[in-house]
Amino acid sequence: MENVITGKYFQQDDFSQREREVLKQIIKETGFKPEKEIFRGVIYEKDKVGSLIYKGEYEEKPAVLKLQGLRPEIDEAEMVNKFMKQNKSSIVRVPELYYYKTWSEDRGYGFLISEYIDAPKIFEPPFATEEQMAEFGRFYPDYRTLALTNPWLEPIAKDS
Repeated sequence: MENVITGKYFQQDDFSQREREVLKQIIKETGFKPEKEIFRGVIYEKDKVGSLIYKGEYEEKPAVLKLQGLRPEIDEAEMVNKFMKQNKSSIVRVPELYYYKTWSEDRGYGFLISEYIDAPKIFEPPFATEEQMAEFGRFYPDYRTLALTNPWLEPIAKDS
């Protein structure tokens, strides 16, 4: 199974047509306080929106709200939970999930509220600095040996 989002371009409507209404519903339901939009996931065209991410506050903690307008094959909260269940690393982790609702046909969206992590990128393209390469060298072995210990997805059989 794989999460192929771009293939859904012709199957679902533009989520941006409902973004204000959906955000208002989630604020009412969860108490999330949006500060600003930090990501707009577009598909092929700038007006065809599939997901939105807001930085804000949840229960007095810095948080991120992700609105998923396109139905994923595997819900993001499920991926996070399965990853953390098998992760044995003390330095590699995903943001903590505070609240989520999986994508539903009735709502036409799913969402999750997670921890906001204010950390620098490991490197900025096109080339890493000496310090960034050293940090990657510290991070990568832990990632390969402790963060990914058991697969939780079936491998995809490719037909040549």
